[in-house]
Amino acid sequence: YLAILCLFLLLFSCGISDPDTAAERDIRDLIYELGRDFNWNNIDGIMGKMHPEYRHKGMYQMQLRQLWLDRLAQYSLMETSISRVEINGDYAIVFLQATFSSPSGSLTFIEPEDNGDYSYFYYDRGKWWIYGDQGWISK
Repeated sequence: YLAILCLFLLLFSCGISDPDTAAERDIRDLIYELGRDFNWNNIDGIMGKMHPEYRHKGMYQMQLRQLWLDRLAQYSLMETSISRVEINGDYAIVFLQATFSSPSGSLTFIEPEDNGDYSYFYYDRGKWWIYGDQGWISK
């Protein structure tokens, strides 16, 4: 009986997933899509990942859009490498290295330390959004 019970527990425990694991996968996918949209020069795709109440260091969506347009004008490729994702309920912080490249050079940021404008996430309306740090003041 013990062997049957162990087999039963093993079979049914495989379907159980940690909600943080699913959330981390969704957030990692969102960062991948952000890079893809950048590489495809798709500003609307980039901005579509931002929460309607986005705010970061005093910057709102209009200023963020201009920041991304400036990045798109200067660089043709964005590569990211995520080191970790910290999830706390409906909020998350992504720690990553992002490199923006063009034929004339490249620039690497360690996030969220350097800028952080795409490091803070919020789960709302059934999906993860880039949310900013919700700060009022630029540091």
